[in-house]
Amino acid sequence: MPYEYDLIIVGAGPAGIFTALELLRKSARPQELKILLIEKGKPVERRHCPKAETGHCVNCKPTCAITTGFSGAGAFSDGKLSLSREVGGELPELIGKVKAAYQALLELKKEEVAETIRQCMQDVHQLAGEARDAGALLKQADDYFAGKRDAAKEALSLTELDAMITQLLNHKDTVCKRMEVMAAPAPEPQAKESGEAKQPAHAPKKIATVRRYDLCSVKRLQSRDDIDAYVEGIRQKLYQTLESCDGVQVN
Repeated sequence: MPYEYDLIIVGAGPAGIFTALELLRKSARPQELKILLIEKGKPVERRHCPKAETGHCVNCKPTCAITTGFSGAGAFSDGKLSLSREVGGELPELIGKVKAAYQALLELKKEEVAETIRQCMQDVHQLAGEARDAGALLKQADDYFAGKRDAAKEALSLTELDAMITQLLNHKDTVCKRMEVMAAPAPEPQAKESGEAKQPAHAPKKIATVRRYDLCSVKRLQSRDDIDAYVEGIRQKLYQTLESCDGVQVN
């Protein structure tokens, strides 16, 4: 009497194996489902390639132990199918390590954002002390930075935090430029003309204004060499500015 099957699968590679497994798993009556899985190669425990001893392919007949047999080429060559936890390790464990490393980077980036906010607020408050009627603008800036601080605590990606740093610096620049206008001295009233001979006026000195947050960029310094290079960069910026003026005002 010939055998009867509900399904015949030709080839016991990864596709054939998992086709059978999925059908059994999703069947309402897996114990009654008859599946025939046909494979021309050998079982895994009997698959052995002579190349390990000969150093070259000997064209095994009738089948190649590497490309045919239960689990197919995926078992030994291209790694599609792992039959042992020793191959590649435990995926949950590996994913856990990746997540832990990413979380550590995320915390470092959050610290960088917090420090950026602190420096931005410090620059804004310093300029606000020199500007006229800057209270409303200062309040808006404080609210903006406070909102970004809260958003940074809830951020879940490095990309989001990197973008936040750019937004913070741009906003600070905008606020500080407006405050610089408020802090500019009012023009002196011109003296009335009289019959007296005018005294020759001394040429006013040319003073260049440099914003402190442009001079001292946000950066993490981790060694004496880092500090020396950072300070030297500030010195060179001031020297270059002084070449074209009589003095430098750092605001």
